[in-house]
Amino acid sequence: MDVLTPAPGAEVRPGSLIRWAAVPGRLHYSIQVLSRTGDVLWTERLEDNEWALRDTPPFERGGDYWFRVEAMLADGRTLKSEHTSFRIPEPE
Repeated sequence: MDVLTPAPGAEVRPGSLIRWAAVPGRLHYSIQVLSRTGDVLWTERLEDNEWALRDTPPFERGGDYWFRVEAMLADGRTLKSEHTSFRIPEPE
């Protein structure tokens, strides 16, 4: 499954959309946000192929994070995106 935005390593501000290619026949999607050390910070089940980054959990400004999206299919299979890195920018 392909992530459309953001590009790996991009700066992402809260409210920015994370988008991925739609998967025909999916039941739903799930997104996970992980810390640099691999701890799962956030998981959410979604119907659409986009998600807006939130301030919850509180992300460290200047911090590096990762996300991965999964599509759950009716036949029981799961399609997964690659882990994609992103950075929360420093305050201006």
